[in-house]
Amino acid sequence: MSQVTEFFRVAPPQRNHVPAARIALSVAVPLLFLLVVGRTDLAIYAAFGAFTSIYARNEPIRARFTHQTQAGVLITDA
Repeated sequence: MSQVTEFFRVAPPQRNHVPAARIALSVAVPLLFLLVVGRTDLAIYAAFGAFTSIYARNEPIRARFTHQTQAGVLITDA
């Protein structure tokens, strides 16, 4: 195939929407919480922390949730 044809070729889906939805929720939930609480000044920290949590995908869901909750409490308790 030519390079132009290869560039415009659409590959079959590989279920990428599942991790994308998980990442979107992981970032959106802390941001919405900060918006409700009125602490949007902490949004950059929450977004960065939530986004980096996707690298813990091998950790069980319960442990990941506990760690994210603890980090959120530590940040907003200041």
